[in-house]
Amino acid sequence: MYAYTVKAKGTEDTIGMCELSLVDRINGTATLCRIYVDKAHRGKGIAEGMIKQILKFGFEDLKLRRIDLRVYAFNTPAIKCYEKLGFVKEGNIRQFTKFEDEYWDVLVYSMLADEWMRLVGTFN
Repeated sequence: MYAYTVKAKGTEDTIGMCELSLVDRINGTATLCRIYVDKAHRGKGIAEGMIKQILKFGFEDLKLRRIDLRVYAFNTPAIKCYEKLGFVKEGNIRQFTKFEDEYWDVLVYSMLADEWMRLVGTFN
């Protein structure tokens, strides 16, 4: 597991983090997970910056060929961020998680190494 964190300027307070987990060197795959930005700092591009950094590490340093993620279908701000970064929706896992008296769908997204390489120049 590899983690990327963002600290508040001038402090040691973590305001954002994400992890690259389930790294499989044989198949060249990993899962982006535990993406979190403190409520007071949302909407400022922190998630986008963190995810770019961990994707760069995964694709360029670890030489992965595929990174995927899962997101609850109702989390539209996160979905917009992932799609803006170039993740491709692969599917919907229906009623994947039970929370209290309801079931939540989970969407699966992924990015391939060649897609990342095509996108790198557009981020600058």
